[in-house]
Amino acid sequence: MSGVERRVGSAERIPIEDEAVDYVFANMLLHHVEEPSRAIREMARVLRPGGVVVVTDLDSHEFEFLRTERHDRWKGFERVNVELVKGGRGSRMSPLNLSGEDCCTKSSKGDAEATVSIFIASGRKPDNGFTK
Repeated sequence: MSGVERRVGSAERIPIEDEAVDYVFANMLLHHVEEPSRAIREMARVLRPGGVVVVTDLDSHEFEFLRTERHDRWKGFERVNVELVKGGRGSRMSPLNLSGEDCCTKSSKGDAEATVSIFIASGRKPDNGFTK
């Protein structure tokens, strides 16, 4: 396919140059990474001024089997504003409801079920950081 370039990396070290992309989309990623705040800083780093980032993920929950069976590092996140750029240069991205959507699954043993609500958050990067 013409115009497509494949790169392999991690969310905490995205193999893309600074301010190189117009859009970043992270769908159900943050609860799997070791350092979610670092992943968000990386998203901001690769995004051009005027670019948009969209993040969807799980709300906070208490389902331990998701950590052991689904390899989740985090039990979701509290619905608080997410800082996008450190050092006071940016602002915050506020999570919003995703039309009442939930993530549902059962344990591999069939002895537990999880229903966890999902949030969506987005922000646009101006010249000096992010705005809502």
